[in-house]
Amino acid sequence: MRTLRALSRRLSGYLALVCVLAVALVGCGSQALTKTPAPTATTVVIPVPTATSPAEVPISQAPTKTIAPTATTVVVLTPTATSPAAAPTSVPSSYKFLRKWGGDDGYLRDPRGVAVDSAGNVFVADSSNSRIQKFSSAGDFLAKWGKLGYGDGQLSGPFGIAVDSAGNVYVADSGNRRIQKFSSAGDFLAKWETQGSDEGQLSSPFGIAVDSAGNVYVADSHHDRIQKFSPAGVFLAKWGHR
Repeated sequence: MRTLRALSRRLSGYLALVCVLAVALVGCGSQALTKTPAPTATTVVIPVPTATSPAEVPISQAPTKTIAPTATTVVVLTPTATSPAAAPTSVPSSYKFLRKWGGDDGYLRDPRGVAVDSAGNVFVADSSNSRIQKFSSAGDFLAKWGKLGYGDGQLSGPFGIAVDSAGNVYVADSGNRRIQKFSSAGDFLAKWETQGSDEGQLSSPFGIAVDSAGNVYVADSHHDRIQKFSPAGVFLAKWGHR
């Protein structure tokens, strides 16, 4: 009887151990079989603007590049060769264009002097372009002459301009410190250019005018005086001083 009781207690212990092991195995198994859901993929959009096309480009036009084998996808947006929409060139109907002066023929850069002949033609000392331009009274381009240089008919920063009754054009060629005389068509006729401070000599002549007798008056700027010349450039008089 005592032996049976001991055997019964031993079997009960074994059963309890088996139950414990079974519970442990089941728990481990449930953990081992649990499936961890994959992380949701995210998309990072990086627009890459350029100097020519800063506008954002639709994703359909841009290449997609995945960086690193992860669940994150980086979409690099590179603008295409298509440039942004050009500004409208048409003039709104509420505006009425009248006239403009400019362009290659007729283009002006820092104009300094202007004179008008008896026929109404307009002569402009186009200073920074070192030339003279001729227009109709309505602004239509007619002719041009002169270029940068020191030769006859060449100019350097022409400033003042005047026209006599015969249509001859006198130009204060300031950069070259001289006066040049042209026909109405721009043909070189004469010059006087002695540099210095004596009578008839010039330094930075700016303004010029012609009277009804054809005498030429020059604002000899650097010497703070006015000088008077004949139509041929002969010195006649002077006044003013520093």
